[in-house]
Amino acid sequence: MRISEKIVRAGYFWTPEAPEKKLPGTLTISDGGEIELEVIGNFDASPGLPEPADEMDVKKIIGEIEKAGFVTIDDCLYRQKNFAFGGIAKSTLTGHRALFGVHLLEPEPNIDTYRCSLEGLDEWVSISGIKARTDFEAKTATITFEPPPKISHELGDGFTFSIAFVWTAPFAGGASEAKITQRAYVEIKSKKLRPLRDFIYISYRFANFLALALDESTSLKDVTISSNKIVRDWGDGDEKTTRPVQIETYYQSLPFSESEPRLKRHNMLFTFPQVRDRFGSMLSSWMSLYEVFGPSLSLYFSSKTGGHKYLEGKFLALAQALETYHRRTTDDVLMDEKKFKKLVKSLVESCPEEQKDWLKGRLSFGNELSLAKRLKKVFDPYKAQLGNSTKRNKFIRKVVDTRNYLTHYSKELESKSARGRELWDTCLKMEVIFQLCLLRDIGLTAAEVSDIAAQSYSIKQKLNAE
Repeated sequence: MRISEKIVRAGYFWTPEAPEKKLPGTLTISDGGEIELEVIGNFDASPGLPEPADEMDVKKIIGEIEKAGFVTIDDCLYRQKNFAFGGIAKSTLTGHRALFGVHLLEPEPNIDTYRCSLEGLDEWVSISGIKARTDFEAKTATITFEPPPKISHELGDGFTFSIAFVWTAPFAGGASEAKITQRAYVEIKSKKLRPLRDFIYISYRFANFLALALDESTSLKDVTISSNKIVRDWGDGDEKTTRPVQIETYYQSLPFSESEPRLKRHNMLFTFPQVRDRFGSMLSSWMSLYEVFGPSLSLYFSSKTGGHKYLEGKFLALAQALETYHRRTTDDVLMDEKKFKKLVKSLVESCPEEQKDWLKGRLSFGNELSLAKRLKKVFDPYKAQLGNSTKRNKFIRKVVDTRNYLTHYSKELESKSARGRELWDTCLKMEVIFQLCLLRDIGLTAAEVSDIAAQSYSIKQKLNAE
């Protein structure tokens, strides 16, 4: 979660079990959604012997802080626990999630609406309700604004996914400046109350969908949740009504990149206007992909967000992502299963008794395709992007040798393994192939994928890196 400006709020904090023991302290939320609470004292009654790890947990802390009022901090863990012996002692805890504006005692909030912004969403949507017209001869300028309509799609299971727009209008009084702003945000609604984690999972999947389209990592920001069961009175007298409380929510969301994306239109693989008519079906397909090869997607996006500090880690993640992708999308084996079982039986029967267990272990995965064969099948639809047959085979061999060397570090493969700039170029090409596979999987035609590969400046740079 992107926190552009660190949040630091002083207040009083206590546990639901001991509301009379209020501790002064400071809540800090840093970029990435890291939550830290520093209090005077601690939430235990008295010092004692060293505690087991599970007794260092504080499941829920509630409090009241400046500006936001009520706050709930879930799943806290002592980072530093001190007791005062006649003096002042500070303790520090980390939290999993912070909810501003409420005291929620349930282990998991049940909500029906989740909203968030995403880096790059406005640029990708490319829809504006602002229109400007200037008449230089008459020395006049006219600016009009009409909020764009909400873009909604039914995801199934009672969920509705929308891209909506919030805006601000200029002050109506006299002024020397008039300003209209518009910002896109994601809204996920459910027909019934559900645990917050269900909404977080959908937002996580969409954030990765957007990252694929942008060809850049993107992070969530400005998350709010609400429920028709958590309401507050508004107005007075006959005008009195209730409205759901908009709960500011902070947590360490994924994906997250330490650096903000550098967005350029010519680097994007596709924009919303290009797929407007198919956006709903593409989004549904994307959500379904996680049920088929979620681990492969996780490996790929970890390589994009800077989750691997070293290039070798990025390479291994991409190699494993491609191998897992093929494994999850096909049942291909070396030979017919019945034929293979018959062969194994024959080999085991002719093997010395003392070696049979060893042989069975060796043959247990003997019908699996090698990494080289899997890569060849994955790369095959994208031959044009990887050059002629000689270049493709050389590239596959380089990937296999490098993966084997970085896995086993055998001296025989050291000279064959890619290093430095060559390793970087290899990673870029593997990344492109995975992207092209995903574009096909979410509903683009082979011709459209080829057009993207030919027109995207980012892809062309990666393929021509050497």
